[in-house]
Amino acid sequence: MTPPGWYPDPSGVPGLRYWDGAQWTQHTAPSPAPQAVASPTPLEPATAPPEPVAWPAAAEPEQPVVPESVPGQGAGPPASQVPQSGPPAVPEGTPPPVPQAGPPGWSPVSPQGWSQAGPQGWPTAPPPAPQPARARSGKGWVVGLIAGVVVLIIIAVVASNSGKNTTITTPEAGGGLLQPTPVITTAPPQPLARVGSAVAVHGLNGDKGSITLQQVIDPARGASDFDVPDPGERFVAAKFLIQNQGQTTLSDDANIDATVEGSDQQSYTPSLLGVSGCTNFSDGTYTLAPGDSVVGCVTFQLPTAVSVAKAQFSLTGGFGGETAQWEVP
Repeated sequence: MTPPGWYPDPSGVPGLRYWDGAQWTQHTAPSPAPQAVASPTPLEPATAPPEPVAWPAAAEPEQPVVPESVPGQGAGPPASQVPQSGPPAVPEGTPPPVPQAGPPGWSPVSPQGWSQAGPQGWPTAPPPAPQPARARSGKGWVVGLIAGVVVLIIIAVVASNSGKNTTITTPEAGGGLLQPTPVITTAPPQPLARVGSAVAVHGLNGDKGSITLQQVIDPARGASDFDVPDPGERFVAAKFLIQNQGQTTLSDDANIDATVEGSDQQSYTPSLLGVSGCTNFSDGTYTLAPGDSVVGCVTFQLPTAVSVAKAQFSLTGGFGGETAQWEVP
């Protein structure tokens, strides 16, 4: 059994606490001044108190003040063992401090509250306070609903005005009106014409042209030994005469404007390869001043078992313009 004496306070508080041989008491005293030069060895947690601390002899001892014993805490230290500075008086009824290390079953104390582990009956750390739920703003879904309604209105307007030019005005942020924005619609195709007939078509921005399908070359031969069709297919060339009948320069790409439809009811787009005896405009493009005209061929690849049933041409690739079409016998 460890003899009574002054030992480092097991609660971790700087100073000493008195051990009466059976339990720790409430009597405390300040730690003596350090004497050793060597670095102190840290105290290891133990189930029993360490050896008593040797107190240096005081030059002029004073009469020690022995504190009264506290019921249930053991007897106070003898007068000969009380440090010279004397322990401070402890009011009766003060609860004992919670130690960091000591007799079996003790548990260290967290700086923020009670220990999470200890003898039965000890209080545990209170659970963290629940965070208040963040209220969800309804602004997002309201904006989405409004945007959806606007899109539906625009779709309905476009559908109801299919086949004619329509403008939509929308309010600016400042409250004014934006300039009317044209809605691009595709006009229905022109009636079928015969090969060799001229068909007047209109495009965007007032473009106006006269398109004539002069000839369908089937089969057509490649412009060079490197211009050959894919296996099982052949070249077909559509020869067009394009005349600018508008008041402004007409500039477009025939490789985008022209298509053919086969006997299998499939639509075929240009192959971009040249054929012998007819140029592909200027790599498909053409620029005409008012009243000017140009002749060129557009090349297609069709399966050998499929014949050409129809040829089509529309300014600006058919976006917002009229489409001329010819029946190919």
